[in-house]
Amino acid sequence: MKLNKIVRELQEKSGMTQKDFAKHYGISNSTLNHVITNEQRCGIDFFEKLLTKMKLDYYVEIIEA
Repeated sequence: MKLNKIVRELQEKSGMTQKDFAKHYGISNSTLNHVITNEQRCGIDFFEKLLTKMKLDYYVEIIEA
């Protein structure tokens, strides 16, 4: 699953609107929107910061393409 889809899923499961989710986790609403709509690539740094702010554990596996 692509990172932008995971971010969208996290936002939807939170029960918050996109705007409230962004504000709650200290992300600009426009950045969050661009990530979710895949207009801006969701890098691992952004994803890691978001998961840390959400206090979620994560595991990253790097595979060759």
